[in-house]
Amino acid sequence: MFILYGVVIKCLSYCSKKYLILQKKTRMKNTLTLLFSLLLIGTAVSCKKEGCTDEAANNYDAEAKKDNGACTYDPVMATLTTSIVSGIGVNSASCGGIISNTGSEDITVVGLCWSTSQAPTLDDEKTAHFYSNNNFSSNMGGLTENTTYYVRAYVTTDAGTAYGDEKSFTTLQIGIPTLTTNTVILQNTTTVYSGGNITDNGYGAITERGICWGTTSNPTINDSHTADVGTGLGTYTQSIQNLQSETTYYVRAYATNSAGTAYGQEEIYVNPHVSYIGELYEGGVVFYLNNTGEHGLVCSLDDLSSSAPWGCEVMTGATDNSIFAGEASTQLILDQCTTPGIAAVLCSNYSVNGYSDWFLPSIQEFSQLYNNSNDVNPILSSNGGTTIVLNSYWTSNESDINNAFEYLGGAVDVPKSNLNYVRAVRAF
Repeated sequence: MFILYGVVIKCLSYCSKKYLILQKKTRMKNTLTLLFSLLLIGTAVSCKKEGCTDEAANNYDAEAKKDNGACTYDPVMATLTTSIVSGIGVNSASCGGIISNTGSEDITVVGLCWSTSQAPTLDDEKTAHFYSNNNFSSNMGGLTENTTYYVRAYVTTDAGTAYGDEKSFTTLQIGIPTLTTNTVILQNTTTVYSGGNITDNGYGAITERGICWGTTSNPTINDSHTADVGTGLGTYTQSIQNLQSETTYYVRAYATNSAGTAYGQEEIYVNPHVSYIGELYEGGVVFYLNNTGEHGLVCSLDDLSSSAPWGCEVMTGATDNSIFAGEASTQLILDQCTTPGIAAVLCSNYSVNGYSDWFLPSIQEFSQLYNNSNDVNPILSSNGGTTIVLNSYWTSNESDINNAFEYLGGAVDVPKSNLNYVRAVRAF
């Protein structure tokens, strides 16, 4: 019994030792396992570190394995070029810019800056526009003529102002205009028309234009002239009045701008003899003038007869009663009848002061003589002539084979054999 009890005690002691050894091993294994797990966790945590991974950023983290989106950068300025200067005038020009990179900040203003010194900035003259696209233009105004300017396009953002490359240009200089003188055209006895054609204003506004004239060559605006306030190119017309008869005039168009006065080529105009009603001229007294005063009719100083027949009782065809028709009608009468003493023969044979081309007046020609007798008669009287009164005067017009027209305050159809007054006229 005691032997069995001793065996049991030994077994229990042995088992207890084994159990303790096993527990110690288990605790060591668990501790190692825990340490290994903690190492793995630490390593995993270390491999997953976040931060700024962009080396270009201000806050780059070399240990970060994952970018957390927190990188920060310095602002990037916009870049642009300045366009070629165009539309260069006396006081203005156009330019612009082309934005190639808008930069990192929002664009607020674009425009031009310019100066007579290089590298202009916003402290100089400038334009400013809201940004709408990458290609913009502006107009530079208020410039000085014949001056060199420097210009740069610019872009302003929250990061600052960027400038394009510099361009230079020189404004135009105002010169005197270029023009020609129009041909001088006669209007009436004392008035002509001329003018000019301005083909180039010299880059300056025309402040005055007109024509100048005189009786000596190369007239200027210090001589007689007409002035017209005009600013446009092209032609214009003006009149010269109160011209003297049989006088040579020199005429030039002119145009004025801020650079001075320019003249067209000189036109030489010889004003013809300009007659007037009642003038003693070429053997008689003027009683009719055409609208230019160059041509007209004069009457003889005296009646050629107070009792002459019209002519033969034949049809002559002398029926045209208009102004300047009397000469042809008289010749038609003479072609059919040359009986001495008839009205047409008396006029054809008349000669005074070398003028021998006299004829019997038509109805309208004698009507002009009668209507202007108040101006004609004083000259006739003062030169020993016979005045025009209400008498029966023959005209050169016939009505039929037996009858012709006399003038007695009006045309009257009477027999060709009647004895009437005869007054000769001639044309010039």
